[in-house]
Amino acid sequence: MRRSHVAWLIPCLLLVSGCGDDGGEGGFGGLGGIGGERTTGAIVYVTNSGSNSVSGYTVTPATGGLAAIAGSPFPDVPTPSAIAVSPNGLFAYVANSQANKVTAFRVGTNGSLLFGDSSAGNPNPVSVGTTPRALAISSNSQFLYVANSGSDDVTVFKIGTAGGLTLVPQAEGRSKPVGAGVSSPIALAVTPNGRFLYVATSTSSMVTVFQVDASGVLTLVPPAGPGTNPISSGGTGLTALALSPNGQFLYVTNGASNNVTMFRVETSGLLTLIPPAGSNPVSTGGTTPNGLAVGADGAHLYIANGGGSVSAFAIGSSGLLTLVPAAGASPNPVPALTGSTPVALAVSPDGLFLYVANRATSVSGGTISAYTIVSGTGALVPVTQLLGNPFRAENTPSAVATLGPPS
Repeated sequence: MRRSHVAWLIPCLLLVSGCGDDGGEGGFGGLGGIGGERTTGAIVYVTNSGSNSVSGYTVTPATGGLAAIAGSPFPDVPTPSAIAVSPNGLFAYVANSQANKVTAFRVGTNGSLLFGDSSAGNPNPVSVGTTPRALAISSNSQFLYVANSGSDDVTVFKIGTAGGLTLVPQAEGRSKPVGAGVSSPIALAVTPNGRFLYVATSTSSMVTVFQVDASGVLTLVPPAGPGTNPISSGGTGLTALALSPNGQFLYVTNGASNNVTMFRVETSGLLTLIPPAGSNPVSTGGTTPNGLAVGADGAHLYIANGGGSVSAFAIGSSGLLTLVPAAGASPNPVPALTGSTPVALAVSPDGLFLYVANRATSVSGGTISAYTIVSGTGALVPVTQLLGNPFRAENTPSAVATLGPPS
């Protein structure tokens, strides 16, 4: 997720029909209207694929503790597999993996999710390809990208002023094929300047780069010199992507080979493996890595290991990763609670906390583990259990996203 979010003051007639009706037609019980500045601080959202819902929490700035937003969990969200929040802080989008759709929500003043407007000409949810698994939004909040793992393509939408989605036709048809010889797109990342989109494919273990034009049309970047496109990650079973905040480095988790690959982003958008090749990719220190996030400072990277831990890495000036040294009460990797399977993670926009969504067998439903990020070292220290950490989620969490406070 992007690190900075702005809640813009927009006339409510642009956002809801019937100014003064907080919920709007199709909203969740009229909770948390919009049309003014959001009154809450930072927010954490977790999709629960097993209970068809999204949980929302406000963050206590001093401690990192979570408190459920009124009306949470927000129901009737079929099989949510991914969530993305627009950098302007106004909208959230959820991929519905079994329904092959994406649902648009408005973010209420209290952080609640309000079902977006729907009409015959602009339906909500909107259809995408088969089995959508990942979402990404451009930094200017203009475009939404959807990775469809079942149909091997990417769908692009223009985001309207009220959050509605309009399909951007691609040259090859409704959606853009990932590319010849690659399949099962599983993760997306868009550069901070919005010029390039990266697509990781799980079956073929490749990363494809597309150039994005001003209208949202994708074009495969042609290979040049030693740069190939798509490019192999050097690992197997790709699961997640993350770009450094400056857009210079791209990181890819390889779930089947328990490592992470480091790429340098060239000015052309093409990717180059960061040398030395003998230590790239590098072990995550855990097993089955399935999620990653770069810290707000751009100096640290965090990986969720489905085998039961979270790893912290320092990012060198060249983009190379090194495990943060364990020290005292800060082991690395940090073991997850017994019976917990980390599936996704996100850093708070202020860079102070890390939130990890877990599938839990020891309790009914899932959990969110909260960690304080130690300034300077990037080490992880669990938030005190006295605040309720780990915090309760619904069944089978699948994704997590953070949203910064209004500014």
